[in-house]
Amino acid sequence: MESEEFHSWQLSQLKQGGVDFLIAETLPSVEEAIGIARAMEYTRLPYIISFVIDRYGFVLDSTSLSDALLQIDSATSRNPVGYMVNCSYPTFLVAEQQPVALFSRLIGFQANASSLDHCDLDNSENLEAEKVSKWSDTMLALNRNYGISVLALCHYHIDGVLGGCCGTGVEHLRYIANH
Repeated sequence: MESEEFHSWQLSQLKQGGVDFLIAETLPSVEEAIGIARAMEYTRLPYIISFVIDRYGFVLDSTSLSDALLQIDSATSRNPVGYMVNCSYPTFLVAEQQPVALFSRLIGFQANASSLDHCDLDNSENLEAEKVSKWSDTMLALNRNYGISVLALCHYHIDGVLGGCCGTGVEHLRYIANH
């Protein structure tokens, strides 16, 4: 697989450099994610795969998020320790329409501050962002209502990962931390 071959050297270098775990973010297609996951599993390090999704909760290649996770888990012998979503607004997950099983593997969300589609953001001349409280309350609801799972990763303990991506700042993260 082309993406496996392409990423293998870099991942090998990271392992030789002594990293504790690997994460591949902003993946737009399942095919690319499978290749990266296979290259990551070869390192024997724990790893996370993170997708970018559209406003309907689908990976940008039109695969449902739950199907994407199943395809990667089926294509690897050492599955990712968890999955994330990044570079998408938190409502894009459409959590209430996702299968419950998804939330046993979805460990984090690093969300954009804007609720605009990716194509609208690409053409925007201004930084677009929702109110900090609206963004943060939506992020906190994902954690509280859908139980982002607890993950033990090497000597780290990650109780879900909530964070910011494009357009977020310290005020977004401070709001989450304080609430």
